[in-house]
Amino acid sequence: MTYKNSNKYLWIYPAVYFVLWIILFEFIFPVNKILPKPSIVFDSAGALWSDYNFLFNLLSTVGSVYISLLAAYFLVRLFLPAIKSTNSLFHFTLSLEWFSHYVPGLVLGLFLIYWFPDSEFIEFIFAFCTAFLSLVIKINKELKTLPDEYISSIRSLGADELFVTKNIVWKLIQPELFKHLFKLHLYLWLILIAFEFIKGGLGIGVIFKDALLYRDLSAIFLNALLTGVIIYLGTLLIKLAQKKFFNWRLN
Repeated sequence: MTYKNSNKYLWIYPAVYFVLWIILFEFIFPVNKILPKPSIVFDSAGALWSDYNFLFNLLSTVGSVYISLLAAYFLVRLFLPAIKSTNSLFHFTLSLEWFSHYVPGLVLGLFLIYWFPDSEFIEFIFAFCTAFLSLVIKINKELKTLPDEYISSIRSLGADELFVTKNIVWKLIQPELFKHLFKLHLYLWLILIAFEFIKGGLGIGVIFKDALLYRDLSAIFLNALLTGVIIYLGTLLIKLAQKKFFNWRLN
């Protein structure tokens, strides 16, 4: 079975886990502190919606993740000539790349929470800065590995540097940049949930915080389950866009 064909059957794994959860924790271990009974989880769905304001918290996190991703992607496209230039201020991101190996990005979030404790908009600023800097760092890496023959050929025809950057360099780095979006997408979700957990206010992380405070295992489990489904759907959308617009290879 090829890797491509095996991907068609990945749905089997969550289905098996789901069935095991029902069998084990509904019938065999109905009273435990590991996972809640399925029947209790389903009954608590309404409470998650009303008591924890799931819709508003979900929209806050989803908006921060996907608007920041889109904004960051199109801005690096706009500023690509400046990012590529060796004299550009964007080269300060090389030092940020060094810091990112040793200092978690959430540390920046802690400073933002300290500086703007009452701002709900600061979550989007944090998400956007994280996405934008990650894409800039990725672009700088890809620029070092570009095949020179493609660029030299178009330059020999008299194309100026701006044309080459916008029409050739961008096309060459797009596939790898889009692959990077998959990792960045998951990373943004994780780091924003942690950010919201610490800050409070709105967001999926706030639901986890409140559910832990009230020792509500069903809310924790259901919130995690729904969040996983939403992240999966977001990943599918990114894959769909990749196949539709960026599914090419140089070789």
